[in-house]
Amino acid sequence: MEVDDIFQSATLKASDLKGEPRNVVIATVQRKQYDDGDKLFITFQHIKKGLVCNKTNANRIANVVGSKTIEDWIGREVVLVEELVDFKGDTVPAIRVQKPIPRGKATTAAKSTDKPPTATDLNDEIPW
Repeated sequence: MEVDDIFQSATLKASDLKGEPRNVVIATVQRKQYDDGDKLFITFQHIKKGLVCNKTNANRIANVVGSKTIEDWIGREVVLVEELVDFKGDTVPAIRVQKPIPRGKATTAAKSTDKPPTATDLNDEIPW
């Protein structure tokens, strides 16, 4: 049994990705106040947990979907990935947002490098 199995939360964390990029579709975007200031709380279609979105990820989403209007994010696809980031003097895993890889290109790239594609099918069951 893992610690994460006992202390479950309603928010996504890097360990939920289990090292795999996840294509997700934004369902809702809400502004919420936290102890360290306002942030966005984003939920995704077919996923129970939401993402507390900091300014870095908010800017990345705006770059991916081509709009700085938060209402335009709903229904748009992004990829959640785990990256190591510097946080208060430590290097820690965090969730970051990237542009989706077109499905045809991911398959082609995998054939040319003999690596599995990094994008997942949106219809796949997501375990978290």
